[in-house]
Amino acid sequence: MLLALLLLLACGMLPTGVAAAPNDGGETGVLVDITRATYLSLEADGVADDIVTDFRVATSRALVFQVSYLYCFLELPSGLTYVYVLKVIGTYSQLVLTLGWIDVASESGWYTFYIYAEIAEPHHSHWGYDDVYFDPPDGGIPGPPLVQVMSIGYLP
Repeated sequence: MLLALLLLLACGMLPTGVAAAPNDGGETGVLVDITRATYLSLEADGVADDIVTDFRVATSRALVFQVSYLYCFLELPSGLTYVYVLKVIGTYSQLVLTLGWIDVASESGWYTFYIYAEIAEPHHSHWGYDDVYFDPPDGGIPGPPLVQVMSIGYLP
């Protein structure tokens, strides 16, 4: 009976889907929202060993800033983590990005994509965070990993 209870508790802690709840921006003035994390084939090899992540960073219009840092992490089930840092120079109210992670879906199990956004004002930094869990299938022997910005859009 104790074993069954422990098994139920352990199953309750497993990630259950790809839905993420963004932070609300609250006191930080920065909203980060991951809208998609999925696997597919982005290149001519036809192997679904690539990952696409879409996310949005929105700011309060009251912020006075010129520089943002977006720290993007893709963690594989083994703990191997790919890091991609974007430095955005300029102001915006909303930034929408799509990243293509080429040849990184090489393990079976749950992957984690998370992003920290830091917006630097002259004497203060604001931040936001979001994460998502998803489970791409194990597929093929990947080539060398690569991350590329596939699209970027912004609202001034």
